Amino acid sequence: MAGKAPGHDRYLCGVNKVTRRNVRRAAVLLPVLGLLVTACNGGAGGNSASGGGAGGDCYKGETANFVVPFSPGGGYDVIARGLAPFLKKELGADAVVVQNEPGAGGLTAANNLFVAKGDGLNFGLFAAQGIVGSSLAGAAGASYDPKKFTYVARIAQDERVLLASPKSGLKSVDHLQSGGPYQYATAGVGAADHIDANVLPTVLGIQDNVKIVTGFEGSSETELAVTSGQVELGSGTLGTRINGIKSGDQTALLLMGRERSKELPDVPALLELDLKNKPLAEAYIGLQEVGRAVFAPPNTDKNCLTQLQGALKKTLVNPEFVKSVGDSVDVPFEYTDGDGLKKAVDNVLAAPPELVDLLKKAYNGQ
Repeated sequence: MAGKAPGHDRYLCGVNKVTRRNVRRAAVLLPVLGLLVTACNGGAGGNSASGGGAGGDCYKGETANFVVPFSPGGGYDVIARGLAPFLKKELGADAVVVQNEPGAGGLTAANNLFVAKGDGLNFGLFAAQGIVGSSLAGAAGASYDPKKFTYVARIAQDERVLLASPKSGLKSVDHLQSGGPYQYATAGVGAADHIDANVLPTVLGIQDNVKIVTGFEGSSETELAVTSGQVELGSGTLGTRINGIKSGDQTALLLMGRERSKELPDVPALLELDLKNKPLAEAYIGLQEVGRAVFAPPNTDKNCLTQLQGALKKTLVNPEFVKSVGDSVDVPFEYTDGDGLKKAVDNVLAAPPELVDLLKKAYNGQ
């Protein structure tokens, strides 16, 4: 991770630590020493952490690492790369570098971020459904505690959609009640679509008609598998799949939400269906509503967090940013602060036992 070149102030702070014992004896130097110690600690009540500290500028002249837990080309990658130049400008950073860390459906990146430095220079954009769900299920690959992450913001509450390959001949959820088994492509344990594939069929009562196929690196690969007819079913966020739906590359069967989308008025929403287990469906929608979220390491410097939140909030309403990603994703960007995101996560962590059991099934490699 690139940072500031050592400046004169940092050099003085480093020397001061080495020679402090000697200069303490010289009373005449004590006022100077006091000034140096204050400067090194960021002022009265300051924080000496790298990247600024309380009251300081955390990002000027620094390089921030923006983690994406999926391979390049997918919706999350497109959004992060769209955000990066605007965040750089708002934060005054030298650079905001997007780092793709695919693996285990996002768990690899989450684990790495959890142990990264909380200096404000490390943060990531996640499908919070998978990150929180895996922890709730006690997944072996999740070595982080979601309660300890620093909640930066939710940038979108993008509803997910169940999709079929046009080559499958499937036109509606009713068609799934017979035939099959239909293959459902997922990016593997930890991925949001893997949760969909384990939970949604049970909610719909079609679990015997669905076979989960894993091994895809990310959403762009599962989308291609559905489009090509390699598998019959898949799922993704509406914003990243709407272009494929409108072009006829994929058939939308169901919106995983409370109400229909204005963009897909003929596609039913999950909670409008006549379901035998409505409470399970409600809990599942609550899991969806944690949305696309930005997390940072535990105990991230509060001043740096405030600066990052302000930059995100301004960027999300910047027409130039929305236009820059609009050709690839159609996401309803909406800023929700860290407290709001925490409430959504806490709601999921209090999920009913039946949903927890299905999540455990999802994370046991099924």
